[in-house]
Amino acid sequence: MVPHIILGGIAGCLFAYFSCRVVGFGGNKLVTESLMKGVGYHDEANVTLVIAYPGDETRYFTPLMELLRMKSSDPEKRLKMSVLTLAPVKYDPGALQRIIEMQGICRKYNMNCVVEYHPMNDQGAAFWKPRVLCDRIAEFMDEVNASHVFTFDKLGVDGNRARIALNQAVMELSSRTPSRHVWLLHTYEKVYNALPLFATMKAAFTKLV
Repeated sequence: MVPHIILGGIAGCLFAYFSCRVVGFGGNKLVTESLMKGVGYHDEANVTLVIAYPGDETRYFTPLMELLRMKSSDPEKRLKMSVLTLAPVKYDPGALQRIIEMQGICRKYNMNCVVEYHPMNDQGAAFWKPRVLCDRIAEFMDEVNASHVFTFDKLGVDGNRARIALNQAVMELSSRTPSRHVWLLHTYEKVYNALPLFATMKAAFTKLV
């Protein structure tokens, strides 16, 4: 009886894993196809990911980055990616390790990656106001000539203050410059937030503008 229960549990986990994998990549495929439709023949699309921690790009955006990398090899419609990380925490040993890992990811996907530290304490609180954050994001997008920005939705995956602040800043950006195309990572229920694998594979985006 017990072996059957164990096997059934394993089968259920495998089914859930591959179901989420298909849904995750399928949803991201629709996003990339929609994004590339607006790119003219022999034109170039520039995409920016705005994240709060080194490692966010791997945990939440891997399916998207993989599909965008495939599109970047299209000789008719070129695509470039960049990542702006606005981190609210100091570079402790764990964070430094994630930065090193992120450097490898940036090389793999040929991305221009920038990591900045802006504390959320009293001294640095002013930077995290939507208007100021928006200015920095807009400045970076101008530097890399990006017209598409991907970040978190208003729930910030797990209620994280920094990710929510990034969402508020991007919402401000969309109000200021409607020509910017904003994509928000959809937050699922807590069961997915507790399991990084499911959170990543279930990733889906909502286009704001």
